Amino acid sequence: MSKRIRKLGSLSAFLLTLAIVLVPAPAAAQGGSRLAVTAPAGWSPYPSNASLMMKGTGTYTLKPENMPPEAKTPDSFTAFAQKNFAKSFSNCKFSTVTSLKVSGNEARRFEFSGEVSGMKMNYIVLYVFQGGRAHSLVCGSLADGFTALKPDYEKVIASARME
Repeated sequence: MSKRIRKLGSLSAFLLTLAIVLVPAPAAAQGGSRLAVTAPAGWSPYPSNASLMMKGTGTYTLKPENMPPEAKTPDSFTAFAQKNFAKSFSNCKFSTVTSLKVSGNEARRFEFSGEVSGMKMNYIVLYVFQGGRAHSLVCGSLADGFTALKPDYEKVIASARME
């Protein structure tokens, strides 16, 4: 099997792991507000999921998340999410959490690295809190390609807004 096919298969495993880690909001509960971003040149939607954008081995995805009863504040939800990432990825290392505003809403941002399915991965995570929900933007790639993709990820994050 070629190295590229192994990477794509491993990327699918990564996406599945990421989907399991985060608690999805039921479609009926998502409401009218959503997190939106502007895709930099060269990014395209994943064929079966338009909320997942890809460029090489890099991805970013937008998703509303339920806030469980034990994590109803921005800081407690961020800690809850990091705890779940650490359960799903080995050798997790997290940056300091940064507080910011997106469209006037509380937001939290952090980076982390870890391993999944034998691959080293790097991520930037942004949570925007509105209406009892955490709207997530998760940017990630294989560790060896992250530095090249980070300028695009920073553009995506800078363009984040609630619509």
